[in-house]
Amino acid sequence: MESDNPYAHDLLDRKPLVDSLSRLIRNRDIPFALSLDSPFGTGKTTLVRMLMTDLKSKGVHCIYFNAWEVDFATDPLVALISFIDDIELNKDDENEYRKKFEAVKKLTGYIVKRGAVIGMKAITGGVVNIDGNYSPPA
Repeated sequence: MESDNPYAHDLLDRKPLVDSLSRLIRNRDIPFALSLDSPFGTGKTTLVRMLMTDLKSKGVHCIYFNAWEVDFATDPLVALISFIDDIELNKDDENEYRKKFEAVKKLTGYIVKRGAVIGMKAITGGVVNIDGNYSPPA
């Protein structure tokens, strides 16, 4: 995809959709999630790359994480956190980012541990306690 004109070979006229999504993202002042769902081969990756090119041209920081590339990971959240941790930033943003990211990593660790505890209890019907204690069902 050409960075100076990402729409050069766009036969599906995605520019209006990219423009709308770009405005939506840039006008948000609170975190939000956006889901893109479409059958295999319908151009989701191309659309996302066009959108990223548009957003970057307007000064928005973007990352691209392809979950299919880490599909082998036991916990996709850990793979995502690791990916984000490896991002190189300019020196002005580095210190503030690192402080915030350390807090996110701590929270993620807690979430993963609690998820394991809850999962083990759910799978075993409460018979096995993750701490190694045996607790018979009531």
